[in-house]
Amino acid sequence: MSRVVKTHHVDQHTLADLAARAWDRNPRRHDLEALGASLGKFGYAQPILIDDTSGRIVAGHGVLASLLLAQEDGHTPPLRVTVQGAEWSVAAIHFRLAEGEADGYSIADTRTRELGGWHDDLLLAVLQDLAELDPTLAGTGFTAEDLTVLQQKIGGALPASFTEVPDPTDPTRSLRTVTCPHCGEAFQA
Repeated sequence: MSRVVKTHHVDQHTLADLAARAWDRNPRRHDLEALGASLGKFGYAQPILIDDTSGRIVAGHGVLASLLLAQEDGHTPPLRVTVQGAEWSVAAIHFRLAEGEADGYSIADTRTRELGGWHDDLLLAVLQDLAELDPTLAGTGFTAEDLTVLQQKIGGALPASFTEVPDPTDPTRSLRTVTCPHCGEAFQA
């Protein structure tokens, strides 16, 4: 059963209109390759948020940037992206913040998501299920290597690169990238 929600409304916007509404001080960096892969696999599903008080986007800048790149590169529009002439358009959710709250909301929207973590056992189980369908884990933001690192982390096993420590004084040794199975940080050893 649908009902009318008076606090939010949905409007269709061209990407050009949305680009004009983007926050020019957005400090968030985006993995546009991962976003593009997700949009390519699952389509446009989480609408961009627009604060009607400031008239600008408060969440969804990365998705917008990824869509703009895909359009510019001549890719096929993802699912749920409509084409009007040469323009792509998407649904955006409008709502109203108090005057001066747009910056704070934009930061809070991103930061509160970062502060959450993963329940590693459940994440591993879901990723293993997904890997049975697609071993590359395309569109999820995770890779087969991430799955291996997570399996080692949960199993308590360290990869060989952590136990095979080369002699640092050997002039013939070559540096290689080692990834910590617990924190995921990569470094040269």
